[in-house]
Amino acid sequence: MFLLSTQALMDIICENPDVTAWIRPMPAQDIHASVVSVAHVQAEILSTPIEEGREVMDLALRAFVSFARRNNALELFDEGAGAVFSRIAQLELRVHDDEDLGDMSRMVVATAIDRNLVLIEGEQPYHGQIDGLRVEDPYDGFRLARG
Repeated sequence: MFLLSTQALMDIICENPDVTAWIRPMPAQDIHASVVSVAHVQAEILSTPIEEGREVMDLALRAFVSFARRNNALELFDEGAGAVFSRIAQLELRVHDDEDLGDMSRMVVATAIDRNLVLIEGEQPYHGQIDGLRVEDPYDGFRLARG
């Protein structure tokens, strides 16, 4: 089973062809989302001007959340995830632009580890630094195809 990273969830909402191609053949009940990612994406949508598609993205997110709720696939940040978070909060974790992996992203990663879910996220430098983190890159096939 899989947990969408915040970026993967945003890419589904925005109909990114790489992520939608990856998710299409997956069994619906295998796709999970963190409430932390949902909140982060919702904040991004609310900051989007109406003329740039805010209403369409909001409807898409609401539909996804409704779907996830029906499938018991919304993952809460609870005590178990909090315990994992406390371990990884100490680590120096970087993303591709050499910025620190933020706390919201660390909460999503902790949720994936605690629930034994594979995190769906583009390749990042920090992936190999966290024990127990399993990752699948939905963008990998597209990158390989482009050479």
